[in-house]
Amino acid sequence: MHNSYLLIVVVTYKRPNDVLKLIESLQYQRNCELKIIVIDTSVSQEDSFFLEKRIQKNESLMYIVASSNLGYAKGNNFGVRKAVKVWGEPLFVIISNDDIEITDNYLLHDLSSLMLNNIFIDCLQPKINMTNGFIQGPYNKANIYIESLQYLFPFYWYINRFIKQYKLHNIKKLTKFYRIMGAFFIIKYKTFEEVGMFDEATFLGREEDILAGKLNKARYKTFYYPLKIVKHLQLSKEIQCVDSFNDSDLYYWLHIEKVNIFSLKFYLFSKYVFNNLYAKFFKFKIKK
Repeated sequence: MHNSYLLIVVVTYKRPNDVLKLIESLQYQRNCELKIIVIDTSVSQEDSFFLEKRIQKNESLMYIVASSNLGYAKGNNFGVRKAVKVWGEPLFVIISNDDIEITDNYLLHDLSSLMLNNIFIDCLQPKINMTNGFIQGPYNKANIYIESLQYLFPFYWYINRFIKQYKLHNIKKLTKFYRIMGAFFIIKYKTFEEVGMFDEATFLGREEDILAGKLNKARYKTFYYPLKIVKHLQLSKEIQCVDSFNDSDLYYWLHIEKVNIFSLKFYLFSKYVFNNLYAKFFKFKIKK
């Protein structure tokens, strides 16, 4: 790999046991030079003390306790920048949630080798299996009207999800997609740096949509590789995350996609109906 390395960035929030399991599995990765940086945004002395005692830090592993909850975009960008200052520029960056389970000891070697041998691949997602049997990502470009209809008529969302899952389960080879799922993916460092990494105007939500837009604008290509698999445990998120998702949605449609005022009002109305009718009284929950 021309004296370069693979950098894996893990932003963790109040999941000390999960991040320890992930680090252990990463340290079993074979045939790749791997460096790991863990950014702890929990703002919890108890959690950070627990991890400080148990993470066996070495020259290839950094553990940093953030002074505040940086969120997904800022946390990952901070991790990449800190790693580059200490270790120099990596060849590839792997972004991973803290609740990812890896059982394939050659996963990172195989993903990076695939990208090295296919220079047209700039960003790559393996198959991400969820605990309920669904496949998470990849995705086509978001459409404000489709999302609005899904909020207004949740059964429409279930139909769309069934169709999408059927198609994903039948993809057996390397396939080009618009965007990846941010829970686990690999991207060329130079590409990631050139497009400005994640948009730090978001705290949680829409980061992958914005990144995909920047990659496509710069003519970089994103692929899905279902022959390599990780598992996303997808534990429940804190309730305050709902406001963060809403803020990111508004920022994405208004400032990134620049939709017209009618489309935005229709979208906001549909979310209001969903949150105050379906979610409140019928306990519907839309997950992506």
